[in-house]
This record gives sequence, C-alpha cells and structure tokens, in this order.
Amino acid sequence: MQKRVISTSNKLRIIEVTSLVSGSLELTVSCRGPYTLQVTGSSPIDFTYQLLDVEDMERGTTRRVVGNPLREIDAVSNLTLVGVDGTDLETFNITQGEGFYQNSYYVAFIPSSDTFRLKVTGLDKSGALFQRVKPTLFTLGDVKLSQNVDNSSSSNAIVPGESLELEINVKNTGDPQTLYFTASDDLKYFNSTNPSQGILGKNDTLILRVSLLAPGHAAYGVTSTVTVVVSQNSDFTQLVNFMVLFVTVASKDPDLSPPSCTVTNQTGSCAGVYGKPECVSSTWFAHAMFIDVGEGLLSITSRENRNGTLRVAAFNRGAVNTPITTSFTSNCCHPKVIFAGLDLVGNMGTCSVSLVPDILSFSAQSNTTDVSLHPGDTTKVPFTLTNLGSKGSFSFHVTKTSSLISYVVPFSLALDTNASAAGQVVIASRGETSELERLSVKAVSQSDTVNIKEVTLFVIQVSVLSKGQPTTPALKHVRLEAVVPSNDFSIKPGANVEVNFTVTNLASTETFSFHVSC
Repeated sequence: MQKRVISTSNKLRIIEVTSLVSGSLELTVSCRGPYTLQVTGSSPIDFTYQLLDVEDMERGTTRRVVGNPLREIDAVSNLTLVGVDGTDLETFNITQGEGFYQNSYYVAFIPSSDTFRLKVTGLDKSGALFQRVKPTLFTLGDVKLSQNVDNSSSSNAIVPGESLELEINVKNTGDPQTLYFTASDDLKYFNSTNPSQGILGKNDTLILRVSLLAPGHAAYGVTSTVTVVVSQNSDFTQLVNFMVLFVTVASKDPDLSPPSCTVTNQTGSCAGVYGKPECVSSTWFAHAMFIDVGEGLLSITSRENRNGTLRVAAFNRGAVNTPITTSFTSNCCHPKVIFAGLDLVGNMGTCSVSLVPDILSFSAQSNTTDVSLHPGDTTKVPFTLTNLGSKGSFSFHVTKTSSLISYVVPFSLALDTNASAAGQVVIASRGETSELERLSVKAVSQSDTVNIKEVTLFVIQVSVLSKGQPTTPALKHVRLEAVVPSNDFSIKPGANVEVNFTVTNLASTETFSFHVSC
C-alpha cells in the first residue's frame, strides 16, 4: 500500500492511497477538535443489468421491463437480492452467454421479497473476491405498464407546435382496485392523461392516453424524458408502478440527408516514416468543405486523431447551402483523420483522410473445420479471432451454396488493434444430401482506404449425410482461464512439490478432467 498527500491546508487534507491489496482497510485519524472524514474509492469493476419479462418460456422470448417488475413472472440478469437494510435475501446461480454474448450472464428467478436491490459477487483476475450493489430499489407489484407499439405514434417523435398522444397499456394482475394516473416530463411538454383514474378487476386492461404539447420554438433533436406514474390514491403517495419514455422533437418533414463533406486538398507524405521515430518530424495537411441543404449545420469536429489540430471557418449555427471550410494538420505518427459534420437534427456526414492504408489482418481459429449433418438439421461452429491489423469495422460472409444456408453471428463488429472476439458460423441443410461442400468464412473491411478489402479467416468442409449415417456431434463453446503463481519450479531429487492453481470456467457448465505431463 502506498499513500500520497495531494492537498493540505489548515482546514483540509487529502490523501491518495494506491496499490491496495484485497481485504479490509483500517483508517486512523488523529485530530484536535471535531472533524469530518470522507472516503472515496474507485474501481474498474462494475456491472449493468436489464430486467426482462419472459413472455414465452419455451422459445425464451423476452421483453424489457419498464418500471417495477410484476410478482412471480419476471426474469433478471445477474445475482443476489439485497434487502432495504443491506442484508442478503437470496442468491441465484447465473448462466454465462455463449459466443458473441459470452460477456453477459443470465438468471431466471422468482423473488420471495417484495422489495430488493441487485448485487453481483465474483472473482477478479487475481482471484480476489469482489461485490457490487446497485442502488436502485425494486418493489414488486400487480400493475404492468407497456407502450402500445401498434399505435402510429410509437416512434415517440413530436413536432414543434403540435401535440403527441402516447398509448400505454395498463394491466392489473392482482385484486380489483382503483388506480390513478399522472405523468410529467423534464421539458414540461406534458398536457393531460385520459383517463385520470380507472377501476380494474383482476387481469383487466385499459389504455391510458398521455398527451404532450411541444411549443413552437422547440429545438429539433431535443429529447424529453416522460415519466408515467400509477398510484392507489389521488395524491400519488402510494405508488404502484411507473414507466419512463423518451420523446424527441422532430420536423414534420424530416431531414434525412446528412451534411455533405468533400476533401478539397491534402499535402505531405508519410510513406517510409510511419511507425518510425522520424514520423514526429514529418507533417501533413488536409482541407475539407461541408455543405448542408436541410435543417442547417450545427458543428464540425474531427475524429480518430487527438494529436492534430482542427481549424474550422466561422459560421452561424443552422447555416444552409453555405460552404464551410475546415483544415487539419498532424504529424506522420498519426496519419489519419475523419472530418465529421453534424446538422441540427442529428444527421452526420463524414469524409476521411489517410496518408497510409489501413491494414486488414486477422488470426482466426475455429473449433473444427469438418462438419457433417443430416438433411434439414442445423449446426454451429464456434470460432475466435484477433485483429492483427488496423482498428476498424468489419462484416463477415460465408460462401453461398445451393444445398446449405450459412451465416456468421455476429454479422459485423468493430475491433481495436489486437482486440479479440468470438462468434459462430451457423450452417443449415436445405433438406437434401450433398457432396462435400467447402465454405469459406471471410472478413470484409468497411474502410475504403485499406490494403486489401477482404481476407479468408478459415474454411469449413461440410457433408450432408443420409439419416442413417452418424454426424458431427454438437459443438460446445469451451473457455477456461487458469491462474498459476509461477511457471517455473525447482525440485530436488526424491522430494515433492505442490503447485496450487485456479481455473475459472468462463462458458457454460461442463465436466473437465485435468492431466499432468512432464
């Protein structure tokens, strides 16, 4: 543990403590007279969550829960339930997602307590225990709120000077009761609710209409947070449930065209110096021009180069049909830039400059390269890949054949240099036996300035066999992480040595055996 005095005075002393080890930490304060003590900690470990209403347990279809969950029918991701006083109520086992979703965890449960918080418990990479609690307090109820997505206003866009009506389905799953309704929003667009109250029997449903009115001067692109509240009394002190919606101000005739961007000039060369020490002394310049023909230009910024200098000619907010010039200068250690122009309604236009081409290069490994299946069956081939080239966005394609349906999950993703990801090749037979098919799995760059447009990651050989023939067994996604104190040990003749290690299963539940070889 190390400590450093950040600030000191007659009334205040701030000390930073770093290099902490796992376990409890005791603080001792010596002071003459009264004092206050504030301890603030920071950690890179956190979690996010979503409550999911399971609508079909057979198919596993879910819908995100808005407001508080109902009794007995909800699912939630991750955890332990924590009471109001901070005590643990009950703990549920979690299941890790597979493939593209391997960093997500899932658990279905029915809480026995009506009021709870969510807590995650786990081990960090060093094997130390960590716990994280979310402050949100959930209260189970009998009233479910959901927006009517079949309504024409389900886009939640409101036009300046006009009204918008939101339809909310209110369902009572408990005993008959009288419910009261109101709403509010942070921009004060709320006008009325209809009805303002209603009597609902068990499993009864009514449609609540929430009316909003935007002023004529409302700015395009501004979003207001609308909160719909249901209570058991008219003064709204006995809250039953709530729902949060977002309404965005938009034009009646929406501007869907982004500002146009054109690179007008660039000077300098980074050939032969990029990636070398002398890159810092080589400078390049680029000039671009933006024009917006819609609602008007809002801002011009640069991306993917924080080390250069952007200069933008002065212009009035909302400039229409007016050329706006901009320039950027940097050294050859950072040979790229993206000019980005944003209009008043959120459309973005970009153009890019690169003094060196992007590099497309991957290391990929599939769980198998030979697959057999029966007519009409589907199989999945898990794989991992590492981006050995430039940061970028990539899509994935599989060879098309007449006898197979095949695609990659995820269809596309963005990867930093040296970043890794996992995916699956889904292969389905169209229903007939076939000769050996060769499927090439390729990564395609979304960049226009790249050394090559696409690369082959790996090839899978697929056979569709008759029903009587054995096929490739279902493949599982296996991912283990091992922590060993040291990789080098010494042992004297005739002596024994014991090595302790920790293995963490980062995929689905499975039985493993361990073997030692010398």
